Amino acid sequence: ALDLRTDEIEAQGFTVVCGGRKQLFYIHKPTSNLTVGSVQSFLDAWLRENGGKIDYIHGADVVESLAAEKNSLGILLPDMQKSELFPTVIKDGALPRKTFSMGHAADKRFYMEARRIVANI
Repeated sequence: ALDLRTDEIEAQGFTVVCGGRKQLFYIHKPTSNLTVGSVQSFLDAWLRENGGKIDYIHGADVVESLAAEKNSLGILLPDMQKSELFPTVIKDGALPRKTFSMGHAADKRFYMEARRIVANI
């Protein structure tokens, strides 16, 4: 149990987006050093019990657009700070899936496209 609340006092925060609405939640008993790790642990357990599909998207605008679709939900997580890398690896071991990503979504997209174009020459 994550002990989810809507009060912020010393907690990991994230935003749930669904049907054009946003709600901020705070985890008061985190299972990981990073919010993404605590949320991922919960989602892994939930998927084992209930089934479903998760897609990892970079860019709040894309998440909000997809979460507006029927039977969809988006979770906006805080960016990982560079200063959190070593403390998280020491405490948790490996980083949660899709965590180690620096920069903005549009920049990453350009980098991947540019790399592919160069690789095909």
